Parts: sequence; C-alpha cells; structure tokens
Amino acid sequence: MSLGPFLKLSTSASGGQSRRRCLLLPALYRAQREPQLIHPVDAHVGSQIRTRRRALNLSQPELAARINLSVQQIQKYETGANRVSASTLAEISDALEIPIIALFPSEYQEREQTQRLSNEEVALIELHRSADVESRKLLNNLAAKISEQARARSTLCR
Repeated sequence: MSLGPFLKLSTSASGGQSRRRCLLLPALYRAQREPQLIHPVDAHVGSQIRTRRRALNLSQPELAARINLSVQQIQKYETGANRVSASTLAEISDALEIPIIALFPSEYQEREQTQRLSNEEVALIELHRSADVESRKLLNNLAAKISEQARARSTLCR
C-alpha cells in the first residue's frame, strides 16, 4: 500500500505476527526543491539597494549595522533571493537617505508621481470641502465650463 510519493506501508510477518511499518522511499532523500524564481521587482529593488549603497561608499557590514541585520541578509536582499518586508524597506531607505519609491522600477515611480496632487490642487480641494452645498454646485459647474472651453481650444489648435 502506498501513501503518496514518499511513504509506503509495508507489512511483514515475523513469528506468525503481522507488523505494519512505514518506510520512507528514497525519493524523500532526493527530494529537491524547484528553483525559486526571483520576481523582477524584487531583483530591481535589490539592485537599487546595492547601487545606492555603493554610491554612498557603504559596505554591506556598515549597512547591516545601520539597520540591525546580518550581512548575509543584506546580500540576499541585494541579489533578490529574499524579499524585503515593508518595514525593512523603510529602514533601508532611511539608511540610504532616499525615498522608498526610488528603489522601485520607473513605471511604479511614474504611477506614484501622476497620483500626487500639486499644492494648487490640494488648495482647490480644501476650498471645495469648506464650501456649503450650493457653493459646491456652483464650483463644480464653473470647473466643468472651464474644462469644456479648454478641450474646445485644444481641438481647434490641432
């Protein structure tokens, strides 16, 4: 009787008694893990950590000491073999004196930059929120009219 790829039940008779025992098949000893694939973002983040560390003339032991990690862990992060947790990523970015987003690929940076509001946009939102309901309607209508005129002008200029 077989129990999966690694175990097999064996019955043997000794002295008229039947004994059951569990045998480990050789496959268990040879079981090799599939090579783990490194996600491209993990590899990029690790590469950026290494690049910035070198730009600051920091050694791996110095960076490890700054964030209270082992040198081996820094090596694994830099090669992408281990993923960097959010809290560790924050500590590394502080130690390397760069924003976290700078460690990510450019498409993530562009996405983050397009979602950031300018000071004027933030001020406009605050004004809108502080207005009463009737004033908000007027502001929305005004913004819609301005937007329509801007679109009309841009289509005429083409």
